[in-house]
Amino acid sequence: MSAIRILVADDNDDILGFLMFVLSDAGYDVRTVRTGSEIVPALRRHRPSVVLMDMQLGDMDGLDATRAIKSDPTTSHTAVIVYSAHAQQSDHDAARTAGCDAYLVKPSPIDHIIGTIESLHHRRDARQRRADA
Repeated sequence: MSAIRILVADDNDDILGFLMFVLSDAGYDVRTVRTGSEIVPALRRHRPSVVLMDMQLGDMDGLDATRAIKSDPTTSHTAVIVYSAHAQQSDHDAARTAGCDAYLVKPSPIDHIIGTIESLHHRRDARQRRADA
């Protein structure tokens, strides 16, 4: 079985490096981008199951990036996890309205991040199997 592909988007190099290291070490195939405008092209190239992204991406916020992901037929199936320091319920609600599949507050324990990735990946696979049947 091949590794689950993940795209991590964050404009903070320390967080990006940490997530790349930890998730790669856990067996995931991880790609990274630093800006919101890089997300959809990277999704088209690498076709990950999950994108894990910050809300603040320099050139675009996570809500706009999510809307771009979910409105593009080639990327709309990708699970979106917001990983942000914004912890207000209104932030969570706005993310859900934009189409995010999960919202994690920084810092989250790595096992919680991995559990969320696994859950969303398996849900996506189950939907795909039903669609293919």
